[in-house]
Amino acid sequence: RNRDGVVELVPAVADERSGLSLILKVVRFVALKIGGELLARLRELTVRELDQKLCANPGFFQVGATALELVTPSSRKPFLLLLHGTFSSTEGSFGAMLERGSNAHAEIAKKYGGAVFTLEHYTLSVSPVRNAIDVLEQLPESAVFDILSHSRGGLVGELLGMRDGADAGI
Repeated sequence: RNRDGVVELVPAVADERSGLSLILKVVRFVALKIGGELLARLRELTVRELDQKLCANPGFFQVGATALELVTPSSRKPFLLLLHGTFSSTEGSFGAMLERGSNAHAEIAKKYGGAVFTLEHYTLSVSPVRNAIDVLEQLPESAVFDILSHSRGGLVGELLGMRDGADAGI
């Protein structure tokens, strides 16, 4: 035990004045620094890899009859924008609602026709702000749309609702 009562595995000769103490402090500092940076990098890689598994093909898509089709919406008619939540996808958050024959599908088709779009987006390694910017970069400035969101998608939707103040057309 040292003077403070802490058990040390280093011999008593490694006190504050010895060279060994300095070497141990340097080794401890380097180990913590490298270890911390390594853990942060591993965490970043793990989160990015998980996002890529959950969302293999990010982008702005039109919800088609059989699959998601990469397109840019027209500014001429209103459309519905679907924004999924964390650890999910359009299929995971809205799949049952979009099934042909469902009451929800019939109502959506009646109001929007084929004008239903979605942002397949990373939810762990990318911020909601970046997701909202990704949507805005795909839209004409005069686009008018309604948003249906789930969970974290609501954060993205809220940010989109703030564009251009009250005259956003959302």
